[in-house]
Amino acid sequence: MKELMESEHKRITQAWGRIHELHPDAYIVPMPNQIARLQYQDFFKVLTQIVDLRNLVVLEAGCGSGIDGFYLSTLGNRVVSLDYHRIPLHQLTQAKTKFDRRNEHKLHLNTVCGDIGSLCFRDGMFDLVFNSGVLEHYSSASEREKILREMVRVTRNGGLVAAAIPNKSHPCTHLWEFLASIFSDVKSYKIPEQVISINELSSEMQAVGVNIVWAGGIDVYQTICHYPNWLPLRAIVLLLRILLPMLSSKLREKFGVRILVIGRK
Repeated sequence: MKELMESEHKRITQAWGRIHELHPDAYIVPMPNQIARLQYQDFFKVLTQIVDLRNLVVLEAGCGSGIDGFYLSTLGNRVVSLDYHRIPLHQLTQAKTKFDRRNEHKLHLNTVCGDIGSLCFRDGMFDLVFNSGVLEHYSSASEREKILREMVRVTRNGGLVAAAIPNKSHPCTHLWEFLASIFSDVKSYKIPEQVISINELSSEMQAVGVNIVWAGGIDVYQTICHYPNWLPLRAIVLLLRILLPMLSSKLREKFGVRILVIGRK
């Protein structure tokens, strides 16, 4: 079993390496003036209901572009963005440098090249540990729990652990995949994703020692522009996020583009 888990982890990290080599700009951080728009995303709306998103020590474990951690650092948090590959970390460092040049207050944002399955941090170091678009690539619940256990280990008592994954049960999933196969080069950067329900992810997080404080679907409005991701559609979604509240839990569970589970250690 251990060898199978290590083999899957190796396969996934190698696949991400190929993605970053073939598409080095695919996960680049947007311009700093666009970062502030993230405050309207459901992920941060939910977090602000649970914790004051200021003066925290934060780890984004498996950061990719690192955009979420970047946004949190603009709020005055001390953020560590960890990824297995150096290309996205280099791009993130460049984005931080551009931001620091244009602003009086410098970001407390550090990048670390490391393995999410064996985090290089001491126990209880962070107030918030999270990732998005990571766990769904692992077919083994045991491997997902191993990653979550490491995230919990480095979280302080009373701190939060959050994981967001795609909602593969969304009614439009097969349509999006069909359109992507026709109109994009999706095969060169697609990594298989597992269908994981809200209850399954919640159970896996409870199994590693956290109490669930929020679980549900998020980003319902993102359905409009998830694919194709055209600028006019993105503008409509931004207006909806600003002007309208989050929808009911039942609608979010069915039509949320992502699933979010947050636990307290």
